[in-house]
Amino acid sequence: KGLAEGSIGGDKKMIGWYSWHVVTANVPVKDFAKEIVVTLDDGSKTDHSVEQYAQWLIDPENGQSVEVVNIAKALLDYGTAANKYFTERDTEDAVENPSYNNDLAAVTIADSYAPVIFNTEILGYKAEGATLVAEENTHIRLYFTGNALTDENVTVTNAYGKSEDFEIVEVGKYHAVVISGIHANVLDTVYTVTVTNEQDQTIQISYSALGYAYTALQSEATGNNMKTLAKALYKYWEAANRLAS
Repeated sequence: KGLAEGSIGGDKKMIGWYSWHVVTANVPVKDFAKEIVVTLDDGSKTDHSVEQYAQWLIDPENGQSVEVVNIAKALLDYGTAANKYFTERDTEDAVENPSYNNDLAAVTIADSYAPVIFNTEILGYKAEGATLVAEENTHIRLYFTGNALTDENVTVTNAYGKSEDFEIVEVGKYHAVVISGIHANVLDTVYTVTVTNEQDQTIQISYSALGYAYTALQSEATGNNMKTLAKALYKYWEAANRLAS
């Protein structure tokens, strides 16, 4: 009650015999502990956070399966590592050393997840790097300099050769190919980005979210907080993959 149709909570979902109003909020992983406050038309409020829900799942009294408990623990580790990395990177505030549910120090990522690159530069285009962005949804960005990219000279396919959705955005001096909406259980999905010039020369990069984590762990320039975040991401995928299967 108290939610007008068409408002943020206007969508309804049938659960059992009841019709429920559904309020959805996209939460960046680093903000997993922030409370989301929902205010109804009658002025009443309720608040929840991703962290609170994960803790509820872990509580033995709530009778969740081993797979659900494991992904909740991995999600807490991932959120904690992301919060520590971004807080210490963006501010001068020191963050106390957190404890983790999993032994992240022991995590390794196999060489099979390494990105595969065929050419980094052709006439008119140069591949400059990639980032993994874990905001409202997880997405990969591959950066290029040179001529503008278009839907006509960029393709993105998965391991089965099927075309995948993407968008092209401008980020400063870079043209970026963005692959969005990567769910936790498919962070290992490899996307092949191909850029072709007028001379039919190609840059081809095969990349996954776990490929980013692998690269971070292999680089001597990567700080400890980033390495911990990469390991936590891997454990989160591992738990999500087991739950999904």
